[in-house]
Amino acid sequence: MRQPTTRFLPVILAALLLFMEAPSNTYAQSNNVRLTGSIFNRITPPTDIFTISPDGTRVIYLDDEPSPTELYSVPIDGSSEPVKLNEELIDGGSVWPILVEGIQISTDSSTVVYIADQDTDNVVELYSVPIDGSAEPTKLNNPVYNSVSQFFVISADGNTVVYRADQDTDNVFELYSVPIDGSAGPTKLSGPLVAGGTVGPFQISADSNRVVYAADQDIDNKFELYSVPIDGSTGAIKLNKPLAGDFVSSILTISADSSTVVYLADEDIRDVFELYSVPIDGSTQPIKLNSPLVDGGDIGSWKISPDSNTVVYCGDQDTNEFIEMYSVPIDGSHEPAKLISPFAGFATDFEISADSSQVVYKNGNTTVNSVPIAGNANPIQLNDSLPSGGTVSAFQTGSDSQKVVYIAGQDSASIPELFSVPIDGSADAIQLNGPLVIDRRVEDFDISANGTTVVYSADEDTNDMIELYSVSIVGGNSEKVNGPLVSGGDVIDYRISPDGSTVVYMADQDTDGEFALYSTTLPDPDINDDNTITPADAIYVINRIGDPKDNNNAAADVDNNGIINATDAELVIEQIGLQPD
Repeated sequence: MRQPTTRFLPVILAALLLFMEAPSNTYAQSNNVRLTGSIFNRITPPTDIFTISPDGTRVIYLDDEPSPTELYSVPIDGSSEPVKLNEELIDGGSVWPILVEGIQISTDSSTVVYIADQDTDNVVELYSVPIDGSAEPTKLNNPVYNSVSQFFVISADGNTVVYRADQDTDNVFELYSVPIDGSAGPTKLSGPLVAGGTVGPFQISADSNRVVYAADQDIDNKFELYSVPIDGSTGAIKLNKPLAGDFVSSILTISADSSTVVYLADEDIRDVFELYSVPIDGSTQPIKLNSPLVDGGDIGSWKISPDSNTVVYCGDQDTNEFIEMYSVPIDGSHEPAKLISPFAGFATDFEISADSSQVVYKNGNTTVNSVPIAGNANPIQLNDSLPSGGTVSAFQTGSDSQKVVYIAGQDSASIPELFSVPIDGSADAIQLNGPLVIDRRVEDFDISANGTTVVYSADEDTNDMIELYSVSIVGGNSEKVNGPLVSGGDVIDYRISPDGSTVVYMADQDTDGEFALYSTTLPDPDINDDNTITPADAIYVINRIGDPKDNNNAAADVDNNGIINATDAELVIEQIGLQPD
């Protein structure tokens, strides 16, 4: 990479300021593509009806305009028309449910798996199809009595689908695996079920080797935990010890390294739920992770750290009805450390940073805080003090474990706004959204997977017209993402592509009440790809303006128009947030 010399740096920085102008709304208009026709024509259309493939090239969505609900795929850049993925449906049939949660895409982005009563009305079955619609769907299950459950999972290697169905016995749901391409028939994974027994929730390990499931397999209404190879090459093994009570909780988690299962059960004392870890292959007995509980105490929510070393959990361990937060090694090698006292939150109110060093949590509705996962320092409040009536409504931690983004009525209790703050509290929070007046609000936000960009929805420009904006996680000017909305139009849902380059959103942008999907490429402020957004990124672009040798440099062509010019530098500068003197 060609770098500027020190003696030219003042000139370059002066050039940066010359390029500064008021933020423009023309970016979204020039990069906005309509992907679909009207897909829902309702006063209140559903959300969660589309998703983006892992490679960021295609959008998969459900469409019930006109009825019935069917499944489509379209390139994210709108370079070709949508293609229908399901076969023609029998009368009364539908792709089911009307939620994209019932649709999954393989990690290599080649295949879509879905359920539908495609061939027989009210008999829901499992199908796979190439994501581009280049071949007909393949039915994966054997004939079923009633349905395949909507809770099916594709293995991380993309080769296998695991599903529940009453495939062999009417109304008896058992567990099966099948190659995603249908090249072989299904294999039953669950063991023989006692009369009245059924298979409940399950997960596949990240290495795609084993499936862990809960079932009342041996004793009716006593749910226990089992592990089985995904190919069914050996039988299922029970992971828990004999239960004093009746069940292992339906919530179970497998560590990211695929070695350990953490679960909640009344294993030692009936109706007293405690936290245990056990090797996924059952090679040793479970270990209790929590300390002895006070009378009436229980463990509630928990999460495993990304590095698979630590479990963070909440419960009234020491004082009945007084919830606190603890961390403990996943192998139980030492006693839990108390992190937070009290913890006035729920499972959704805490996250572990991607580097497994910090726990970020919302304590009630008034503070967002961080604390070292090791418990070797006190918690730090990250948000500013709130005015009377102000609340913190949501937060996320960036993938680089450096920033926390949150929504709060911080400056005015009646105006929820968006803020970014270092995870260690080393600097004050900065506001990310543009100015808002009373009765306006930031509704929602998401952080790109690369941790550089925040996309948020707000009625920032027009009261009660929800639009979409992007801004650097370190602050600066925001850019409107959606195209111009018709009177009464709103953006109601959106997704950022896995590579952070594009946002896809659902809106009645062109006709009020007629909802379609649109995509807009996002400016990438981290031009030199060093995971930080600084003036060096703008300098990188400026060095390439007017240089024919560098004019095809994709990274520097921020607005993706085939030319590297002042507009590209301006977009980066706006992201950095430089202001002229």
